[in-house]
Order: sequence, then structure tokens, then C-alpha cells
Amino acid sequence: MNSRNTVRLRTFCVIAAVALGSAGADSAYAQGPLAAPKGSIADIAAVLEQQKPPPERLAREAKQRDAAAAQPPENADASTLADFYYRRGQVKMWINRWAEALKNGERALQYAKEAPPNPQLSVDLYGLLATTSFNNGLNGQSARYRQEQIKAANDAGIRGVQVSASKSMAQFHMLRNNWEEAEKWIARTEAYKQSFSALSGTEGSRPRWEAEAEIVRADLAMYKGIYSEAESRYAKAHALLGEAIELDSQLLSPDQRASDIAYENHRADQNYRDNILSWGAAAKRRQGRLLEAEADVRQALLNRLKVGGRNSPAVGGMTTTLTSILIEQGRHAEAARLAPVVLDIYLTLGVPADSTRMVGAPPGRQYPGKDRAMEEYA
Repeated sequence: MNSRNTVRLRTFCVIAAVALGSAGADSAYAQGPLAAPKGSIADIAAVLEQQKPPPERLAREAKQRDAAAAQPPENADASTLADFYYRRGQVKMWINRWAEALKNGERALQYAKEAPPNPQLSVDLYGLLATTSFNNGLNGQSARYRQEQIKAANDAGIRGVQVSASKSMAQFHMLRNNWEEAEKWIARTEAYKQSFSALSGTEGSRPRWEAEAEIVRADLAMYKGIYSEAESRYAKAHALLGEAIELDSQLLSPDQRASDIAYENHRADQNYRDNILSWGAAAKRRQGRLLEAEADVRQALLNRLKVGGRNSPAVGGMTTTLTSILIEQGRHAEAARLAPVVLDIYLTLGVPADSTRMVGAPPGRQYPGKDRAMEEYA
């Protein structure tokens, strides 16, 4: 059996075993009156199996693929090359070439260290590296880059980045079951939010910062098994991010909204909002409300598929969550149809075979303990 098929078989078995294990632990959920009726996931499965983004997205991706194939300028200095590789990595991230995006970010960092200081590029670059590392399943590496991003933002006096970056650090320590450190980073998230919100001219950013603070508190509640609190906080974060998206649209001119940066930022916000909806579904699932949980995660997944197609880490995660919900309802044939799609998404994205995503993190916004990448962080 070749290595690709070995990874396929191993990961499929892990996904199925984790989901079946979850079903066993929560079997009472599928027995009560709130269990979802027997239905069909044919609509979602059909879209997932088509593998293609919608036409509007394909047209924009055609231009972005050209940008992703651009070659570095000849005889350029370190500053120019750092900017080039950062921007090419950003485009590769937009078209879900996560492994290539990470490599470009690493090249950009090499040149940035040889060039005169550029505070804004440093903040943006460490953000790219943290995001692409995370979406390649390299959680420990992502955490290291987040810390560098916070330091760069503090040194440069760039506000706002620290809120989401501190939230990410808290989530990382939750992954490691390091509650003391997680609580410290949650407190920092709240402190950054409060200090920045007190400044004039930050009105447009406040709902976004509030959403981040709610999300990290919701994550902690999920870890502690306080599912009703988690559900409430995710719902509040979902509403706050919707408010932030609306404010952003009011502040941008038509020309600005048409730019690639504005388009991708808006798409990322919408995707993030769908993620929050799916996390809330996980909280409902843990309370035995499988019917509501399935409806929410299906909506989040369909939203994502309509906007960007199937090949993204978030679609893989949402499909895994849906798979676990189906198994808890005893709909094993439908779950078996979705599980290989999850694996194929990650293989298509070039996610490393030994990453946390490929070995099957438990579904439903539950996190593993330590993994190889986390151990590297220590």
C-alpha cells in the first residue's frame, strides 16, 4: 500500500473511531425526543463531491492563480523580496494553497530579517505565518508566531492585533490542558480589548474585539463542560461579528470594496462567522439538541460551500462535526459518505500527514491534548 493510501486508511479509521467514541460517550443524546429525525445529507454531499468552487469564486481565483505564480524580481534587495514573498504567500492562502503559503511566508521572514525594520510588515507577516501554520496543523509553530506578532505589534504601537492574537494563545494553551496559562491569555485578551476600546476612533473595531473576547470565553466553557454558557457566548459573538461586518461595509467606498484585499477580508469575516455558528452547534450537540445542532452546522457548511467551494480547512472541520452528529443519530451510512471527503480535502490542501488535522482531532469543537507540534513549542 503506498504512503498516500496508508494515510487515507489511517485517517479514515481515526475519524470514524473518534466519532463512534463520541457517540458512545453521549449515547443518551440520540435517544431523547430532541434527536434529529432520519433524513438525508444528499444536498451537502453532492456539493462536497463536486469539488469545485462557485463560478464567481472561480473567476477571481483565475486572477489570483496568476499572482500566485509570479516570479520574484531580479536583483531585488531584501526589503523588496520580503514584501514580494509575503504578498505571494497571502494570495496562495486566499486560494487555499496552505502549504505553499506557509513556505512563502517563511521565505519572506528570512528576507525581512536581512532588511531594515518594517513594523507593519512584521505584524502582517507573523500573522500570515501563524494562520498558515495553524491550517497546516502545526499548532505549536502557530503559537510561536502569534507571540512574535503580539511583540511586533506592541513594539510598533499597532493596536487591535493583540486582541485576536492573545485569544489564539489562550486557545493554544487550552489545547495543551494548561489552564493557568490559558486563563492568563484570556485576561490579556480582555485587557487589550478594554484598553483599545477606551481610545477614540476605535468605534468600528469594538464589536470585533468584543466578539473575540466572547469566543475565547466560550471555548473555555466548552472545555469545562458548561455547554449552555458556551452556546450563549458563541451566539453573542456571532451577532457581534455581524455588526462588525456591517460597520466595515459602511466605511469602505465602492472602489475599496472591489479590491482583492477588501474582498478577501470580507470573505474571511463571513467564513469566521460561519465557524462561530458551527461551534455553537457543537455546544448544542453536547446538550443533546441534535436537531438544532445539525441544522446550524448544515447552514454554516452550505454558506461556506456557496462562497468558496469545498477545499478549505474550515469545510473539513465542519464536515467532521456533521459526521459526528450523524453517527450520534445512528445514520452511519451517511457519515461514511462524508468521512472520506474530509480526508480528501486535507490531502488536496497539502496538509502534512502527521499534523493534528490529518490524524483526526475529535469533532465538535473538542480538542486533543498534546501533539508533536505542541511538544515542539515547549
